[in-house]
Amino acid sequence: MTPLRGAVPGWLPRDWLASVSTPDAARAALRAEAETSVLDPVGMRRLWVRELYLALALGILVLAVVASVQFVRNDELPWWWFPLLLLIWPMQVSQIWLRSLCRAIPGRADLPRPGMARLRWYRQLRREHVVVRPPAAWPAGSEAYAVLAGAASVESVAPTWLFERIGMSPDVGSQWVTVLTYPGWLTGGGRTLGIERLPESHLLVTDAGRERLDRERARFEALAAR
Repeated sequence: MTPLRGAVPGWLPRDWLASVSTPDAARAALRAEAETSVLDPVGMRRLWVRELYLALALGILVLAVVASVQFVRNDELPWWWFPLLLLIWPMQVSQIWLRSLCRAIPGRADLPRPGMARLRWYRQLRREHVVVRPPAAWPAGSEAYAVLAGAASVESVAPTWLFERIGMSPDVGSQWVTVLTYPGWLTGGGRTLGIERLPESHLLVTDAGRERLDRERARFEALAAR
């Protein structure tokens, strides 16, 4: 896609997200949104590591509660309290690494319920052939909508992967992220600690961003119905 209205300074947040103004263009934008998937078929095979991390974090929380109860009762902490504290810091730092394992973190609607169904799903993912569909054809003028809609379809997504999935160059995509972050519709993005070699910080759509996206989608649907 080419950088059109909104990819340069001067775009006002009160304007529509897209310059789409015809029924055909609105239908094309809605069709592109339906055909766009930013899920990472390779990274989803590694989501079990995230589940393991959550189980470990829960175990640490339980141990911290046990240690607190023991301190209240006996006025002393257990011997393993200090090693537990040393473990908490790397657990916090490792969250950056966990997100880098998957270029897009699926939303709850895309995941089976925890338990055996989730385990069977992970097993099936490992056996399936990885297929990445080509980007959908977004109409000119729908750049901001494409970025916001793609990011909103998952819990979080790496910017570079998002741009690839919506068929947008990284330079143009970065401009749009800046534009959409200013009114508070997107958060995140960029490199961790500003270091190029470190993993990308994932983009997240805020509640305000989802509300704005819903308003624009309703406009498209009304326009497409004409």
